[in-house]
Amino acid sequence: MHRHRLVPDDQARELAARWRLEPVDVALAALGQPAPRRFGTDGQTDLVAAPLPRRRIAAAMLLTDPAGAMLVVEPTYKQGFEIPGGVVEDGESPRTGAAREVTEELGITRTPGALLVIDHVPAAGRRTEGLVVVFDGGQVDDPATLVLARDELRSYAFVAPDRLGEYLPALQTRRALAALHARAERAAVYLEDGHPTGETPPV
Repeated sequence: MHRHRLVPDDQARELAARWRLEPVDVALAALGQPAPRRFGTDGQTDLVAAPLPRRRIAAAMLLTDPAGAMLVVEPTYKQGFEIPGGVVEDGESPRTGAAREVTEELGITRTPGALLVIDHVPAAGRRTEGLVVVFDGGQVDDPATLVLARDELRSYAFVAPDRLGEYLPALQTRRALAALHARAERAAVYLEDGHPTGETPPV
């Protein structure tokens, strides 16, 4: 059998046996090529989806006050503060997820603006591998408009950039500062574990 990029040979053989296919059909389907028997015997089950990797995606929004201090929130379910946002749900885009999380957590409606950060976060300990996407949420002129979801958030704070390290873990501090810099430079940045790498495309 020809080797292919997306499905290892042993997985292709296993899927082929399970769905009564030829291994080459699995290989072709994984590569996006026409395969006469790409789907299972039920006509619905996509044989490509099962072996492809999945990773967590989270979306957040950069919100600041008129003085440039950054909004951070304190969840009820863990220690410390973080940037407003959360996990993107199945079938939801990161942009939609960021808007939903801000509405649910803070009681305000914001349309995500420019993309600021894409951060690849490697697995570490109990943390799974994931991607974190940060959008510009603009300015909060009146903090009184914030209505916290008390089952999710204990409190919030507007923090000056040079004090973010007192509130956020090191990884999130790097990401937050990168988002502020991206907003100022009008250029989105790609990060790995919060560290810049490669070129930054214009916003």
